[in-house]
Amino acid sequence: MGGIVLSLYDFTGEAARPWALAGYECHIYDIQHPYGPHKQRVGSKGGSITTHRKDLHRTETFEGLLREYEGKLVVFGMGFPVCTDMSVSGAAHFKRKAEANPGFQVDAVGYAVDCADFFENLGVPYFIENPVSVLATQWRKPDHRFQPYEFG
Repeated sequence: MGGIVLSLYDFTGEAARPWALAGYECHIYDIQHPYGPHKQRVGSKGGSITTHRKDLHRTETFEGLLREYEGKLVVFGMGFPVCTDMSVSGAAHFKRKAEANPGFQVDAVGYAVDCADFFENLGVPYFIENPVSVLATQWRKPDHRFQPYEFG
């Protein structure tokens, strides 16, 4: 095995863990990680998960990541952009959020689109996870749906 797996807006690294156990070099990015790359070996096949603190709400961050990973063996990408501004479960707070920032949902959809653009520019297969949300009407319909109980 081998190759690089990138996971954006990923604090826990749980989605990257199976990849690391299979021997992949995983890099997870989130603003909640401590500064500096922190690498952890995972499993016996040489896989790893490295955390990186990055503000993925900034265009410059994506531009820098694209330069960093262009030409490298990136095999898969995952995106978990903030969903509380888009999901049905967060709808009770939409009015208050709109008062503070009328474009909060446009911003949130933009973060998902930024992930897709990034992975498409790298030319790798990817997914962007989001619960039932406004993404389907403000961006595009999902390619796949699943229920969490199917994987728990």
